[in-house]
Parts: sequence; C-alpha cells; structure tokens
Amino acid sequence: MLNLLSDLREQQELTYVLVSHDLSVIAHMCDRALVMKDGVFVDELDKADLEAGRTHSDYSSVLFQSSFL
Repeated sequence: MLNLLSDLREQQELTYVLVSHDLSVIAHMCDRALVMKDGVFVDELDKADLEAGRTHSDYSSVLFQSSFL
C-alpha cells in the first residue's frame, strides 16, 4: 500500500500529510518529518536524518528505536 501511495505521489505530483507513530513508515514515505510530544513539536527531521536514523531529541530517538526493532 505504501509503495502504491508513493507511486501515485510521483505520478500525480501529490503531497501527503501522514500521521504515524512508526518512524520507519515516515522514513520510507516522507522528505521531512515533525515529531510531536504532548502537542508540541520536539524535533524536525529532513530526508538525510530520516535515512540515517539521526534524531535531535531523546523522544524521537526512542520512537526510532521502537520502530526499527
């Protein structure tokens, strides 16, 4: 399903807003991500950060670790 959405995004030049606790899905689908905790943005990750699993907050780090188990 994710690959289908990705293909459609490229073909139709679409923009998606994805909401997920699974940062592996976000890393696969997105060029950038904002991480929220308790309704506040705690981290902003670009494509290079997502691909490398590099985070800037402890909360984001925990999400990445739990997503790629």
